[in-house]
Amino acid sequence: LVCDDFIVQPIDMESVIEPVPVPVAVQSASDYIECGNGADTMNKVNTNTKCKFTTRIALIRDVFYATIDGISPLNRLISCLDEARDGGATLVILPELPMDPWYPRLTDPTPGEVCQSMNDSRILTMSTAAKLCGLSLIGGVIIQAKSLPLEFRDGIGIQHNRSHNHSDSKSYSKSTSQSQTQSKSQSQSELELELLKPRNVTMIFNQYGVLIGTHVKRHLPKETGFWEGNHFIAGTGFPTVKKGIIPGIGVVIQTCSDIMKPNSCHILSNLGGGVIINPRATEANSSKKWKVILMGLAATTGSYIISIPRPRPEGSDGTDGSDGSDGTDGSDGTDGTVGDGVLELGGEAFCISPHGDIIACCSGSSSSSNMGSTSNTNTSNSTTGSNQCVCDIDMLELG
Repeated sequence: LVCDDFIVQPIDMESVIEPVPVPVAVQSASDYIECGNGADTMNKVNTNTKCKFTTRIALIRDVFYATIDGISPLNRLISCLDEARDGGATLVILPELPMDPWYPRLTDPTPGEVCQSMNDSRILTMSTAAKLCGLSLIGGVIIQAKSLPLEFRDGIGIQHNRSHNHSDSKSYSKSTSQSQTQSKSQSQSELELELLKPRNVTMIFNQYGVLIGTHVKRHLPKETGFWEGNHFIAGTGFPTVKKGIIPGIGVVIQTCSDIMKPNSCHILSNLGGGVIINPRATEANSSKKWKVILMGLAATTGSYIISIPRPRPEGSDGTDGSDGSDGTDGSDGTDGTVGDGVLELGGEAFCISPHGDIIACCSGSSSSSNMGSTSNTNTSNSTTGSNQCVCDIDMLELG
């Protein structure tokens, strides 16, 4: 067969292997697309007829590392996901490192903070909850790079020094040839050492509890209460746009301070990132600043931005970890945190439209230990005083 300047080989249909379909959360019949009465839906949408291109997302502003009132972290998470599902959500987003105390408030690592394998209880809790509730879930852990499946080592690699003096091209060529074997061996050793180092990894599970994507945090603060560079190393390379999480829309993960490098968000938005997800751990008094910055970023990228913080202070005064069970008692104030060892985490979770408007927000309570009920989960977007709210992501808004 000849088609213009290209030769097209006939296809043996018997040898074609059908692709495995990407699992997509099943929506109710009313959520399926119904467009036009004979309208040309390939080129335009008849806005006078029913046409829904939305995905509902739940923002859960809570952490799940402690047993509270006899309820295990798994059962607490399942309870929250059940509520999100009943409110119509198909995707749930948790804060930064939701399965652990905020270990980076300490200057030194704590034994047990790093997941050594994919069978770690913290990862299994997220996977199991997603599967049992039939929802996609975004959470995260600190994990050794070698423990991640090869296809999910996004942002893991070695940054080589590529600067060379090429003034003497002959000697450069000779030295390169002679050291080739040594360099290969050295690179392998470096890679093995690199894979032993922990990272802050955001994980994406589908509604079957299967890991379908990751993001390694790339920008690590080293300051009071946020000694992240002492606990894990930064990811390398450029982030990617994730497909198959929200139907028809690319997703970008920017963990906490990653999003404060706006150039990457603009580039990823142009590459199809219609929703930027920002799990974070920030001080409560910085919430207003975060909101203003991200409203501007949403408007300039033309993307939705969803940001979810850790919910409450952590330390040694009756808040999370007060009994010292997390191994991070800071009551003597020597752990590098503020005051008596309590780090005032908190702030609002919110969703911002591509126009820069807040369309959902939940503030919770610093003293609350369980997720409160959402007062209007059956509406398209919500503003609540609880620890959960929902927002609808509309494909048509991304133009």
